[in-house]
Amino acid sequence: MDQSEDFTKATLASDYDLAIGNPPFSNRLVNTPEQRDLRGFSLHDWFLARSLSALRPGGFAAFVTSRHTLDKSEPKARRHIAEEADLLGAVRLPAGAMSAEAGTEVVLDLLVFRKRMIGELPGDQAWLETAVVPDSDEGRGPLWINRYFLDNPAQVLGQHGWAGSQFGLDYCCLPVAGVDLQTALPEALARIAPESRFLPPVEQRITRPELDGLSVGTAASGADLKEGSYYLHNRVLHQVIGGAGQEVPIRKGEQKDGLFQKHARIIEAMIPVRDAAKAVLRAQMDNQPFGRHQHRLRQAWQSFTRQFGPINLTNTTVRVNATTGEETESRRRPNLQPFYDDPDVWLVSSIEEYDEATQTARPGPLFTERVIHAPIEPEIHSAHDALAVCLHDLGRVDLPLIAELTGSSVMRR
Repeated sequence: MDQSEDFTKATLASDYDLAIGNPPFSNRLVNTPEQRDLRGFSLHDWFLARSLSALRPGGFAAFVTSRHTLDKSEPKARRHIAEEADLLGAVRLPAGAMSAEAGTEVVLDLLVFRKRMIGELPGDQAWLETAVVPDSDEGRGPLWINRYFLDNPAQVLGQHGWAGSQFGLDYCCLPVAGVDLQTALPEALARIAPESRFLPPVEQRITRPELDGLSVGTAASGADLKEGSYYLHNRVLHQVIGGAGQEVPIRKGEQKDGLFQKHARIIEAMIPVRDAAKAVLRAQMDNQPFGRHQHRLRQAWQSFTRQFGPINLTNTTVRVNATTGEETESRRRPNLQPFYDDPDVWLVSSIEEYDEATQTARPGPLFTERVIHAPIEPEIHSAHDALAVCLHDLGRVDLPLIAELTGSSVMRR
């Protein structure tokens, strides 16, 4: 089936055998609700990462992309890709190699990846790093490129050197007289993992209990559940341990192992509060309607407080040493303490405004207001724009980030 639609909005399966593409080079940063783990990636890096995530384990991908995917000093995107795929090889084309076909003079790389099988160890990861081109310092500092091309010079179908660009002198892969790309390119491609073959599809899913549509992952990926999260499955309390859901033991009768039954009831009542609070924040971050989520949050909070009192209920006890007269104060939070193992415990704590003097609480701003705003994609047209984004995001000047945003490289001394 052929489709023509915006790739940042397209719905993809996760079992493709092969991905082939020419990602558009752009300084546009992509932020989509569905791929939170790719937030802030440049468009071409986002294209690569999402394509690889849609492959089945053992699948292959080939891309023609800007040299900046491999050469930029910030390895964030490369590291993300390396979490699930290996770079089998690459070919660097000289500037102007695609001028007739695509009207571009930029230096292009052809990259070939293979998505690893579940449990398979990563391959050579030297491609995550950049290094100095020997003898390239002409008084402005040396050239820096990806380690892969230094370790595999035959895969470079040109010569590393300096050339003029819109930002001044910069790295370029210069054409070499006598090199016929129609012959050299097929030969270079043939050197990339010649023994690799498509493996027959096998069951490669990590088996976990059904989670009623909830996703398990990390905070960075925007998952519903993370390591340590409590959740209910078939009305039975579970916890994510070692990446998998396990039933939580609860004491019964004379048993000494497991949670106290009251603690289990507190956790079970806290889970809907946590999930509703996260739903409000997620909807606001994604610039979606959030009123119904706030209504669910209020219902869950009221249900909890009717049973157990304020979430942040604090009992303070003062003891006086009979011998020294010294006072010792201890504070207990009987409603939060059973939930301490959940990674979102302090998010839950933050939603209400608690008065310790009266031991009463009222809903905080999250119940009625917008507390966060969706990120706005900056438009980068100059080094000045890139500097402004850098100062806003990091609070300091970061040359590698500015170089990535402007599509140039950093000259290091």
